[in-house]
Amino acid sequence: MTKVTASLGKGLLHLPKGRRRGRIPRTAMEIKNLSREEFKKLREELVRIYLEGYKGLEQYSYRAPWMVKRYLNWLYKGDPAGFFVVEEEGKIAGFVSAHSRWFWGMELVGEIHELVIAPAYRRRGFGTALLRHTIEFLRSKGRKRIGLWVGKENEQAKKLYRKFGFRPTDVFDVWERWVLDEADYHGLKINRKEI
Repeated sequence: MTKVTASLGKGLLHLPKGRRRGRIPRTAMEIKNLSREEFKKLREELVRIYLEGYKGLEQYSYRAPWMVKRYLNWLYKGDPAGFFVVEEEGKIAGFVSAHSRWFWGMELVGEIHELVIAPAYRRRGFGTALLRHTIEFLRSKGRKRIGLWVGKENEQAKKLYRKFGFRPTDVFDVWERWVLDEADYHGLKINRKEI
């Protein structure tokens, strides 16, 4: 299990200009990859976070807990090394699932399938740290292009993706395809120490 710690409010998380540091908690966050046993143990909590995270955006989500559970199983089995949770004081604030060997068209890309932050943890840097960590994971696997789908009306998520250099490339029904090419990457700096 890989753990990454970023201490908020102690100068370890560098935020974009204009972000008020007073709104950032002075606690530590931890990003970790889950073992199969940990995933099974935490699955119900992940279902709860997923359902809470999509309130108001239900047109983009599964609604029945059993469907969310099956979806999470599919995400984890697709690339266990790309499934990360972010925690604060031992409580899960959110999760991300990325597949490092995904084919889009005829190209091998990194694909971010899901990034969910519980409402109580939003606008506090958790999504930024988790996305940065995921991009670094996919780049470490040799992916020069990273893709994802985002709901057309999910402005909060699109704002985060745009901040890292993702750009829209395609539209399908209620979804937009966004990609990040290595040349466009300008992620936020997060100093961290590996544990």
